[in-house]
Amino acid sequence: MGKKNTESELAKVEEAPLAMPAPSYIDKGRDGYENVVDMTFERIQLLQAMSPIVSQDTSLAAGMLYRRSTGEVLYTPGAPALGFGIAFYFKEWVEFGDREDQKQSVVLGRSTDPSSKLAEEARQWVKKKVTKGEVRKVTDVHNFVILRDGQLHDPVLVACMRSNARYGTGLLNLSNGRGNVPIYAGRFLLYSEKETNKRNQTFNVIKFKNPPREEAEFWVSREAYEAAKSLHEMLASAHKAGKLGGNYQPDDQGEAATPDAEL
Repeated sequence: MGKKNTESELAKVEEAPLAMPAPSYIDKGRDGYENVVDMTFERIQLLQAMSPIVSQDTSLAAGMLYRRSTGEVLYTPGAPALGFGIAFYFKEWVEFGDREDQKQSVVLGRSTDPSSKLAEEARQWVKKKVTKGEVRKVTDVHNFVILRDGQLHDPVLVACMRSNARYGTGLLNLSNGRGNVPIYAGRFLLYSEKETNKRNQTFNVIKFKNPPREEAEFWVSREAYEAAKSLHEMLASAHKAGKLGGNYQPDDQGEAATPDAEL
């Protein structure tokens, strides 16, 4: 079996032939692959069958990507995949509060530092007791600030955690496969599907794939590239100052969230 790339190795790849030649307006260099909290982005919610809003609003369904602030559905299962570019990537380690304990905050602790205690507890799968049993204490989250096709001045956050985490790693691998270009150069496609794990739990996950290998599909447009580059520079400064994070909601804590169980 071939050796798997770790997240740290993704940032150290040698310059190699591109999977698809990059247009002349795309810079050379690996900007954006750093190991990647006061500035937060609204996290787009992947609706699950048990999401409270699904039972409250008959127009919504599991598998949709939903934006709470505007009530907008960004993706519906079965629709064409959503095209986007990555403006910024960062990893965050989050300790969520007990959903059943109204005295606890949604987030008890968070860090973007890979050497932090929270990051180490996530790597060790440290457990803690909550009202309904024992759960993993710290959740590691792949955060992608993205610019959707045609929405270049409206960044949103796609956060991959729990059973979505491996697809976040998959998106990093797809991006890494573009070669010696910035992370914000490539264009990708997003969609959702149902999965069932070994515990016979069925839930929706976010998946990513490459578009056709044609310049206009495979790479972001010049306009999108400039917008993402500008946003990337701003977010890199915020991340360095420890002021960048996801805006998590109660649905991220417990039963409406996808499980940690192995597939």
